Amino acid sequence: MKLEKWKEKTKKKMGIMIGICSVISLCAVIIVVRSFALYEEQKEFDVIKGQVPDQNYDVMFSFILEDENNNQTIIENIPEGKDYDVTISCNNNANGIWDYEAWGPLIKNLTNTRTKCKISFGPVRPSVIETIKNIPIVTNGSGLYEVSHSDANITYTTEQATINNLKQTELRYAGSNPNNYIKFNNELWRVIGLVNTKEGQRVKIIRNESIGEYSYDTSENSINNGYGINEWSTSKIQELLNHGAYYNRSSGTCYHGSNNVTKECDFKNNGLTNEAKNLIDRVTWNYGSYDGKIYVYNNINTKDFYNLERSNNTGKICSSGTYCNDSVERTTSWVGEVGLLLPSDYGYATSGGSQTDRATCLNKELLIWNRDEINECKQNDWLFKEIYQWTMIPTASSGNSNGMFVVDASGRVGDVIAGNTHTSLFPVIYLKTN
Repeated sequence: MKLEKWKEKTKKKMGIMIGICSVISLCAVIIVVRSFALYEEQKEFDVIKGQVPDQNYDVMFSFILEDENNNQTIIENIPEGKDYDVTISCNNNANGIWDYEAWGPLIKNLTNTRTKCKISFGPVRPSVIETIKNIPIVTNGSGLYEVSHSDANITYTTEQATINNLKQTELRYAGSNPNNYIKFNNELWRVIGLVNTKEGQRVKIIRNESIGEYSYDTSENSINNGYGINEWSTSKIQELLNHGAYYNRSSGTCYHGSNNVTKECDFKNNGLTNEAKNLIDRVTWNYGSYDGKIYVYNNINTKDFYNLERSNNTGKICSSGTYCNDSVERTTSWVGEVGLLLPSDYGYATSGGSQTDRATCLNKELLIWNRDEINECKQNDWLFKEIYQWTMIPTASSGNSNGMFVVDASGRVGDVIAGNTHTSLFPVIYLKTN
């Protein structure tokens, strides 16, 4: 009897011990499977643990090498050198971006474990600049036009090259509907052209749809009567595009009216993505105005605007008065990422028509493009949208320092106060050369 009891107790103890050992073994198996099973089953995956900042998720990469015929080969590691076009696709809604300078992946929005990212290394595709240069040039209708600046009175010196009097040729899309659509920021944008900058020629693009109506600038009532200041570098709209809710793809309040009036704004779905920001180049933007002497506002055509935008004429020639009492220092250039349309961009986008050809349109003052006799100039200009559009260029008036040039709903380049609430905002950027 005693022996039986001992055996029963021993069995119970052994059962408990076996149970504990089984649990421990199971946990060990789970840990091993969790950490290594997928790697053992999928040899092309590298398992990275604990190297993602502020995250504890696993990221597993597969490396694929593609040839010119789209044949794919699984490779063990990231190939050396930088002569590849790289694409990344991840599951679990993670975002993969390839950092060409650091030559490595950037993975964001990790919300699940065992995130898989496939990195494909293919033949280098032509840059956007090279692609545009290979597009046939047209002389009428919608398409890509050459624009010569042999008569431009400006010289830029850069580390790469000297642009003597801007004699090099630009390429501009013009016409009622040229085939200049591209996908950028997961949206439809359009190519303005291959345009001169201080840093060299860059591809300039504009968002196809407006992101809303916002004031260029605004101020308290004691400054310029609350109508804002016509200086891009300090403007509310520059802050929104380069540092605020649009740039950060967030929501908040945006300026909409004189006397610092604001309204709610939300760019969570149409602000700049991190991938898009990685493609934007920081270049010098020029926004010189007219001097009020050599040029009369009513007599400025497209070529004149191109020269004036690159001049040292500021938007403040007045010195006192209720609408001219701000103390903001004026500039005519700025280095940054997101800007706006220029009046010359609008002018060069016309192809003209059968009654008024392109050359005639380019020589007509932009202020009178709303006249019926030259109606073809605006109707064959893809940047004409029948709404008010902000430009970066200030007007220069003897009576105020808050005027801005706009492309208005009638098709001419007119002017409004910086605090205007009925003018649409179309972001413009320059793409990196690669």
